[in-house]
Amino acid sequence: MDTFNAIKYIYLILKSSKVDSYRSRIICLISLVLISSLVEFISIFLVQPTYRVLIDNFSLNSALSIPKNLIDFSIYNELEQKLIALSIFLFVFCFSNVLRTLLMWQACRQSGEISAGIFSASYSQLLARDYGDLSSANLSKYSSIYRTNNTYFVAVFKNIILFSGYLLSTVLILILLAYINTNVTMLSSIFLITPYIILSRIIKPKLKRISSQIGNLNEDISRYTQEAFSSLKTIKHFHAEGYYSSYFESRERKLRERIATGEFLEQYPRFALEALGVILITLLFILSIKINSLNIQVTFIITFVFASQRLLPTLQQLYRIWAYISTYKYSIIGLYDSIKEEKEFSNKDLDRRDPQGIIKIKNSSKSIVLKNVSFAYSSNSNADDINYIINNTNLKIDIPNTISITGASGCGKTTLVDLISGLLKPSHGTIELPSYLENGSSIGYVPQEVPIINGNIIDNLTLGNTNLDINSDFVWNCLRLAELEDYVQSLPFKLDSILGEQAINMSGGQKQRLGIARALIVKPNILILDESTNALDTDKENRLIDKLLIELNQSLILIITHNKTIAAKCRSNINIDSQGNVIFNNIIAN
Repeated sequence: MDTFNAIKYIYLILKSSKVDSYRSRIICLISLVLISSLVEFISIFLVQPTYRVLIDNFSLNSALSIPKNLIDFSIYNELEQKLIALSIFLFVFCFSNVLRTLLMWQACRQSGEISAGIFSASYSQLLARDYGDLSSANLSKYSSIYRTNNTYFVAVFKNIILFSGYLLSTVLILILLAYINTNVTMLSSIFLITPYIILSRIIKPKLKRISSQIGNLNEDISRYTQEAFSSLKTIKHFHAEGYYSSYFESRERKLRERIATGEFLEQYPRFALEALGVILITLLFILSIKINSLNIQVTFIITFVFASQRLLPTLQQLYRIWAYISTYKYSIIGLYDSIKEEKEFSNKDLDRRDPQGIIKIKNSSKSIVLKNVSFAYSSNSNADDINYIINNTNLKIDIPNTISITGASGCGKTTLVDLISGLLKPSHGTIELPSYLENGSSIGYVPQEVPIINGNIIDNLTLGNTNLDINSDFVWNCLRLAELEDYVQSLPFKLDSILGEQAINMSGGQKQRLGIARALIVKPNILILDESTNALDTDKENRLIDKLLIELNQSLILIITHNKTIAAKCRSNINIDSQGNVIFNNIIAN
């Protein structure tokens, strides 16, 4: 039942994906499974006639039951017929092994290709989700999914393909043996298969428990590693390495223990089965001598021995794959739930928190207008005790403009900017945006902590955006405005210099100026500085802000700051109080 559940969820994942080529790939794999199993059946079928030709001196036509008017082997002498029989058997046997090898390779390769397409599409859907939903989502769960669950999916998917091949081969082999001697085949099948049925019933609850624990531990480890990597300075200052290390070790040890237990439960019946196989063959030989009524022919024993060489490993593989699927079933279910959740989000046009909050696009407008806008980070905006961060705000912002946004920490300054830029949808009310802000492509945003990717300067400035209409002169001009030109010129490969993960050789101020250059690259109609210059000294900060105000005098510049000097440089000010009330003031800039 666990195998069928896994197959069901994998089918649902394939069905919900947008990968167009997986159907033809799966059809090819199924065809290969059928052909390889059929050729293996033929190779075992040929054991008995080959034995009769080689040992009992049967003619080829007689041993293979081929009419002479179809193929007449009597034109060959006895030695030649034996060589032909042996050659046919060896060819089919080797061809069967080649097909098995090909099936194994294609199962690994195609499952990987299909999975890569599925997870790429899923990751793209996740990143395309509404920012408000992503900001409140359990991101450690998604990190675990893309770090580990996808690997389990590939392995389970591959094993299900191999499982179908092993199962079909087992059925065909047993049918062949039953055709030769039904009674003995039935007894032998019961003797070999019963131990696996008993074992599977015993260990099934254990595997179910392990499966659930592996999924939870992976998510736990992913969350704590993310927290540690984002808090390296705090860890160093507070000497908290021991806390994070010990917690990681305890989780990792438990995870590896569960995985090791699952792997042991997959493999350990193999040795007992090999012993049972040898005992069974010995019993059949003794019974063939002692009990004539069983009619156990030597050719059947020879065929059974050869079939066992295929049957015993096949039964072990069937059991191993069943145990593996049972061990990682919950990872597949969790993966399906996440992909289903992403698809549901991608099919919704409005924010699921409240259908009353909307964003309108005004083609001819040069202003951003907020009408009765309220916002709260809550899944239920109708609750009586909801805490609105932005409360019933009416605001009109003309473009161009320069506006400082002030207020106490945590009052909602960044939230207001996210609403103004269209990144967040309001819980209540309406936001009207100019048409050129519809896709957010002309918005330059600089956070306080600028993310750096493991790439060169150009990669960090464009973040892979190939639609930017820029040239080298424009890039250098942006670096010059951000006062980062001298630093880049000092690097050995200039714009092609690799910064490395987190750019540990860059100061906090240099990272912030790189973020400002990144924002300038998009030629922004709105530039958002979210405390983006607080790592600079006072002179550099003032000089940089002055240059931006002059260069982008036809754009809207929103500066979130606690610095009164910087705030005074703007034409207007928005202040947010502790109740979420937004107060707009026109001021005279210094």
